Amino acid sequence: LHVTEDGTRIFFADRSANKIRMHNTTSNMVTTVAGSGARSTMDGPATSATFYFPIYISLNEQRNMLYISQMGSSSSDDSKVRRLNLNSFVVESLAGDGTQANLDGPGSSAQIGQSFGITHLPSNASHIFLAQPTIGRLRGIVEFPDTPIVIASNAPSTTPSTVPSTSPVSGSSASPTTASPT
Repeated sequence: LHVTEDGTRIFFADRSANKIRMHNTTSNMVTTVAGSGARSTMDGPATSATFYFPIYISLNEQRNMLYISQMGSSSSDDSKVRRLNLNSFVVESLAGDGTQANLDGPGSSAQIGQSFGITHLPSNASHIFLAQPTIGRLRGIVEFPDTPIVIASNAPSTTPSTVPSTSPVSGSSASPTTASPT
């Protein structure tokens, strides 16, 4: 669920219908903005694109982009993060190869497990985050204009005395650092 800053539109994922909908608070009308209703994962024009249990969304008003986390299932290849461009009304897969697992890497080869939320940094439109509490991770998607999208995740702490403070982006030579709590 995401309400626009001016409060005139409310976007939400209709999981059971496999559609993304918008409620116009001025006209009190609900319309489908994306999804044909078929349960699968197909990119393309918003009206013919398909979703597999879209569950969480985040609207980036700065870029006019709606990010969608799909649940997928253990027997399907549909666990992905998708985006809907609200200027062109085109849906495309942003990250995940469809496998419900947790593997970092370039966008289409990364694997996305079950997510329980999606958001972005308002100050930095190219950083999107997924909450994955079942594996104790917050995973990040970084959109670069001309390079592959990369998934990075914070590794769960191995002992209570260390807290991960940063995590490298896959392919980076940087290593994670830890800090002791005070």
